[in-house]
Amino acid sequence: MTPALRKRHLHTWVLLAIVVPIGFYLALLVIPKIPPGKTIPNPQPQPLENRVRSAENGSFGITANLRAQTQSMVREGTDNGLPSMEDTFFQLEILLTQPLLSPSTLVYLALEPGSNSVEEKLLIGRIGSPGQYRFNLDQLSNPPETLYLIFYDDYHKKVLLEIEL
Repeated sequence: MTPALRKRHLHTWVLLAIVVPIGFYLALLVIPKIPPGKTIPNPQPQPLENRVRSAENGSFGITANLRAQTQSMVREGTDNGLPSMEDTFFQLEILLTQPLLSPSTLVYLALEPGSNSVEEKLLIGRIGSPGQYRFNLDQLSNPPETLYLIFYDDYHKKVLLEIEL
């Protein structure tokens, strides 16, 4: 390396030693401020009063509760002294404590166990990340003694889990 080339090499490194840190500092100033995390609201119905049945699967971290609430309704056109009509509302509550194998799992309700086909089953809803999910069961007026919850992976077209409730 000639003396002129050494001098040019030194000046280049000194210039880089000054410019690069200033460039990093200016780059940090240009980064936009991140707004506080806004979560997308997940509207859940309020839990009903009475827990009728409960089932748990520890290996998947799933707890399922069937809740019910009875409301007395006065029939239209009658006095308060006459008999009232009672309606019972049912709700399925699913608590996930750990992530499922499938990122988006469909939950079906069945009256009989052991079927890999979900075409005949009643679709309740979709669950994903750990948390609490509640589904109003408007289709269920009087539940049988045993219900089966089927957790179905729609992408791979297979049943992940079946729980007796």
